Amino acid sequence: MIKKKKYIPSSLTPVELGKAMKQLDLTSIPPANRGKAIREHLTKIMADTVTDPEAKQKLRYADFRNKHNFQ
Repeated sequence: MIKKKKYIPSSLTPVELGKAMKQLDLTSIPPANRGKAIREHLTKIMADTVTDPEAKQKLRYADFRNKHNFQ
């Protein structure tokens, strides 16, 4: 059985996503923290570009929690 994925509408194109991700500079981030930095950057990009207000709010809350180390 194939599950249908629920997609969140966004104004971002794949090319724009690639450009936005390239803006993240990982040189000053320790290797152990790079995964978290990438996730935080992607979450911020998503929160800025999704068109669904409820999804935008959830992403901004997730970004806030990540930045402030809430569990």
